[in-house]
Amino acid sequence: MLVFLAVFITYGVAAGSLEDACPNGNATLITYNTGLNPTVHGYKERRKTIPAVVSTEATKSEADFLCLQEVWYEEDVNSVLEAIESDFPYHFSAIHHDLGELRDDRRKRAWSTVPCNAWKFTKLMGCLTWNCTWADDQQSCMFLHCGHRLFDLSQECLSCIIVSSSSFTDMMTMCATSGFSSYNRFNGPGLLVASKRPMAVSYTRFDPGYKVVLERGYIKAKVDNMTYVCTHLTGDLRTSYFEASKHSRQRKFKPSTPRYRAHRTCCLVTSIPDQQGDENGSGDVALTGELEDNYRLLEARGYLNPYFNNNGKCTYCDSNPILQGSAYGDLLIDHVLTYNLPSDVSTAERLFDETEEEQLSDHYGTKLGVCLP
Repeated sequence: MLVFLAVFITYGVAAGSLEDACPNGNATLITYNTGLNPTVHGYKERRKTIPAVVSTEATKSEADFLCLQEVWYEEDVNSVLEAIESDFPYHFSAIHHDLGELRDDRRKRAWSTVPCNAWKFTKLMGCLTWNCTWADDQQSCMFLHCGHRLFDLSQECLSCIIVSSSSFTDMMTMCATSGFSSYNRFNGPGLLVASKRPMAVSYTRFDPGYKVVLERGYIKAKVDNMTYVCTHLTGDLRTSYFEASKHSRQRKFKPSTPRYRAHRTCCLVTSIPDQQGDENGSGDVALTGELEDNYRLLEARGYLNPYFNNNGKCTYCDSNPILQGSAYGDLLIDHVLTYNLPSDVSTAERLFDETEEEQLSDHYGTKLGVCLP
C-alpha cells in the first residue's frame, strides 16, 4: 500500500558535520515499510526472509532505532522480534503487553484472540459470496454491496479484513482462524519500533471513537534525551482507498480526502513538544510524490529531510518487480525527518535495494545518522 511513513526526531544540539558536532556520539535510524500483507505480491515467500534481512541490515548499518511499518499480523511481529531481539531488546507495538513483551500469557487459547467474531464474520462472508464471487475488483464490490456488514465488525476485524482482502481464503485464515497460531492478533496500525537502549513508549490513535478502514496512529519513543516518532499515514490511493466513518449518526464509507489527510498531519505536528516544552512545537510526517501539500506542512514547521537533500532516489519505484507495474511512477515516500538536530547527509542512504530481482517489499527503506544531544 502506498502511504506516508516516517520517523521524527526532536531535541538537538548545534549544527555542524556529524563527526565534529557529536561530542556525545551519534545514532543511526532506519525506517522500512515491510509490506507484510497478502495484497502485496509474494507475501508468503517474503515473510520468511524479511526478518533475517532486517536483522542483518540493522547490524551492518549499526542501527540504534528501527521504525517498521506494515507488520500487521502478530505472527510476523513475533518473527521479526525473534530475529532482532538479541540486538534490540527494547521493542513495542500497539499489541505489546509491555515494553519488550509481546504477550503476557502465551498459554492462552490461540483462537480466543483472533480479530474477527465468528458470527459477524460469517454474515460478511455470506454477503461477499452472494455478491462478489465473480467481481473483477472484490474490494470495491465489498464496499459497495457489503459495507453494512463491515460496520458490524470490530475495528481489529475490519482492518484485518481490508489488509487481507486479496482473497476470501486470506480473510478467513488470517482474520478468523489464523491457523490457530499462538500469535494471531492483529496489529492495527502495523507499526513496530525497536531500540538498543531503554525507551519510554506510547501509542496514540489519530481517530479515537471512529471506526476506520485502516487504523492509523503513531508510536512515540523517548530514548535518553531523544524523541522518536514512528507513523504510517494515509496516502493518495486514487479510487481504491476509502475511510469508514462511524461516530454516533455517521455510518458510511467515503474517500480519504486531502483535507482529512492534512488533518492527521496537523494532529501529529501538534502532539510532540519541542525542547522548550511548547506543545505546538514539533513534528510530523511527510513525503514528496503525490501528497506534497502534507510534506509542505512539515517543511513549514522546520522539519528537514536529509535523504531528499542528499540522495533523493525513489523508495516506491516502478522498477521494483513486486509492484508488477505501478500506475504511480517513481516516488520518494519513505523518510527520516529531523527537527532542530544536526545530521550528516552522507549517511542518508536507501536500504534493502541491493538485488533488484529478489526484492523484499514494495518499498525500499532509508537510514540516517544524527547527533545525540
